[in-house]
Amino acid sequence: MAVCARCTGIYAGAAVAAPVALLAAVSLTSRGGRWLLGLAALPTLATWGLEFAGVVPFSNLTRCLAGLPLGAAAAWLVLGTLAQRPSPRVRRASPIVHP
Repeated sequence: MAVCARCTGIYAGAAVAAPVALLAAVSLTSRGGRWLLGLAALPTLATWGLEFAGVVPFSNLTRCLAGLPLGAAAAWLVLGTLAQRPSPRVRRASPIVHP
């Protein structure tokens, strides 16, 4: 399956960050999470925007490296949130008492 270089970087960043996020989950506020994701998206947005405008033609390696932070941040936020959720409680049936 063919995948573009930026997407490869995003997937690789997520794959690298996933185990770390599960082991070292840190709680972030929703505002902090948005900031993290926004900052991590800047390299991807910059390379895409400059290429789209015809200013700079980037190599596939540069595109891949630009996608790494976005994938890592997304995986960190999703898995960090899932790791901190309380486990669902199992409701036990109450015993039937006969008078």
